[in-house]
Amino acid sequence: MNSKDIYKSYGKNKEQFHRYIHSIKEKSVWDIYTIINPILIKNPYASSFPKNYFTDNTKKINRITTFIKVIFKYYLKNIYLLNSYFIAFCLYKTYYKKQRKNDMNTIIDIFGFVDKTNQNGKFNENHLMGLYEVFEEYNIPYTILLRPYGIGKNPFKLKKFFKIINDDKRDFIFEYELLKFSDFFSLFGWVLSISPTSLAHDVTIKTIVIINSCKRYFITPP
Repeated sequence: MNSKDIYKSYGKNKEQFHRYIHSIKEKSVWDIYTIINPILIKNPYASSFPKNYFTDNTKKINRITTFIKVIFKYYLKNIYLLNSYFIAFCLYKTYYKKQRKNDMNTIIDIFGFVDKTNQNGKFNENHLMGLYEVFEEYNIPYTILLRPYGIGKNPFKLKKFFKIINDDKRDFIFEYELLKFSDFFSLFGWVLSISPTSLAHDVTIKTIVIINSCKRYFITPP
């Protein structure tokens, strides 16, 4: 279908399209996710659904299968991310031994590139070049809030990263310092507390991308 055919289809079916999206909005839970959802706000640059609708390039799926798949992906992804973060936290507690000397009156919030730091054997921060020298010239104490970046699927690379930071003369603080072991029980409980009912809305949004006619179905959260 060329651009001329798409334009004709839009002129013929646009009212039907807007009524369809509007009917889903009325039955959806109105929260931040529906407000910014590219399908419900009909954004053709962030979602392929408008184009697929007017080109009739859609297919129908089993909503129960889709619902189960979304639940499985949600729990698998979030439990994996939480476990990875917990490993990073344990590595921090085990290998980061540096004691802070300064009060945190001045905090510099920056990213620490893990792979680059491990490769060079020292931490270099190139985004705020010259700033540290100014602080040191005027005897202004500062603390670097360092956010490890580039951990990927291997949090164990933080072992070497923390050892390198230990040898740096500057003061650092990591987000891990603000956590306790008990916090992870709360986080894990929160992930498991998200019920399938709460996830049903996400299935609604995913389903409307691939449904096939004006009478297309969608799951309404109970």
